[in-house]
Amino acid sequence: MFSKRNVVDEINSFYASPKAGNGVEYCSGTACFVARSMDPAKFSKSSMQQVRTYCLGKCYEAPSSSEGSSSPVISAKTENPVVLENIIKGSARTLDRYVEIGGFRALRKALDMKPSEIVDEVDRSYLRGRGGAGFPTGKKWASVLSQESVEKYIVVNADEGDPGAYIDRMLMEMDPFRLLEATIIAGYATGA
Repeated sequence: MFSKRNVVDEINSFYASPKAGNGVEYCSGTACFVARSMDPAKFSKSSMQQVRTYCLGKCYEAPSSSEGSSSPVISAKTENPVVLENIIKGSARTLDRYVEIGGFRALRKALDMKPSEIVDEVDRSYLRGRGGAGFPTGKKWASVLSQESVEKYIVVNADEGDPGAYIDRMLMEMDPFRLLEATIIAGYATGA
């Protein structure tokens, strides 16, 4: 059974786990294992650690360690990227920068619409979730909108459980206000 206490304990144990003696951790996770031939010496150190580390959240530089830090190269293979647009133009980490490059235009448009109109537009767009099933977002939103409830919640799932997946982290770190704008729109459209 899910409980808030379990989640808190899991997060606490993740961050409070013992670290390597010299302070440097080497990833033993799946993405780093797959990329071990890129730097065999670095990956071999992961098996020599007294306490194994299975993900440092840096799959883009696999095999990774806690030593140093770099950012991934972000690019798109389309002329008009949508999701990565602000990141490719340059980070939109600040509110001023986000507004400067056109942030919150979609929210202003949405607030001029009825919630059901937004849900219909999302449904017609064929937008799908990024989970394994690719469930239509418009159908999810329509279901939530139709529920008679005083309390509704929007959950932003940023779990990157797939080895080598780190795009959610990059979006949250480099374009956080787009995520907030989308969350506000989703809440308005569904009555959450």
